[in-house]
Amino acid sequence: MYLLHKLIPIGILFFYISITLLLLGGYLQDRSMANQYSITVSEDTDRILNEMKKSGYKVSQVIDAAIKTLQQPGLARAVSMERRVKNLEGDQE
Repeated sequence: MYLLHKLIPIGILFFYISITLLLLGGYLQDRSMANQYSITVSEDTDRILNEMKKSGYKVSQVIDAAIKTLQQPGLARAVSMERRVKNLEGDQE
């Protein structure tokens, strides 16, 4: 009986810690996607994003993961390359 009296307060403490961590985890998850942007994308990008959405992915998470993966230098290189290609295509016409 003595052991049971010792375990009940520990169980209650564990319960409160678990609930607190769950609530904090939800709060932090909501906070990680707090910034919102309104963007215009090309038809190719729209097609890709729609395919991802049909596969069950959230568009905001897809964009966030791509940006985090490429980082600023990778994104800058991709935009520069796309601009060069467009300029070359324009020169050929």
